Amino acid sequence: MLFRSRCQGSQQNISVTINPVPVVSISGGTSQSVCSGTALNIFLSSNIPTSTTYSWFALSNSNVTGESQVASSANRIADLLVNNSTFNSTVIYSVTGTAFGCRGENNIISVSVDLKPVIQSFTPANPTACATATGSITLNGLYPSRIYTVSYKKNGVAESI
Repeated sequence: MLFRSRCQGSQQNISVTINPVPVVSISGGTSQSVCSGTALNIFLSSNIPTSTTYSWFALSNSNVTGESQVASSANRIADLLVNNSTFNSTVIYSVTGTAFGCRGENNIISVSVDLKPVIQSFTPANPTACATATGSITLNGLYPSRIYTVSYKKNGVAESI
């Protein structure tokens, strides 16, 4: 039911401020990788650059050390991540921005902490022979099912396989 009144009040002007919601941008994107023992260098920015405050933290990963599990307000994630397992591990970061009391969407950053190859030993077989001879070097201790690039110099020229 709709009721109407015969009496009308005076007109009132109301001012309403609509604040923008911050949209966080993540340098390098939301899927990144880093070698174990290397510091991250992820910068956070926003569509409201001078008014956005950030809040970010990492979820715990028992295979990795160095991830910040306590909320930080820095606009740069610089955790030094060390993978203590025998396989690549992932650290998940949660990032939000707030401006003028408005909280933006939660952003998830997935960082793969890749193992550094460790050569436990090598066996040379005539690697210093003359240019027309062949030789080989066997590398032992690398992780199976991984792709490696081997760099070397041939006649003073850098090459890789």
